[in-house]
Amino acid sequence: MVQHNGEHGCITCEEPGKVYKQGKGHCQGYPLNDTPTTMRTVDTVLSNALRRL
Repeated sequence: MVQHNGEHGCITCEEPGKVYKQGKGHCQGYPLNDTPTTMRTVDTVLSNALRRL
């Protein structure tokens, strides 16, 4: 998981999101998809954290 405004920054799912231009900057958005996305669980967060150590 990364900072809330980065790719894969959603704290509840594994959706990568999309960067949108907004004024002079940009923002990270998570558009609705027709297919269900993978949800984050305690086990996946811990396993990803341990894998990065």
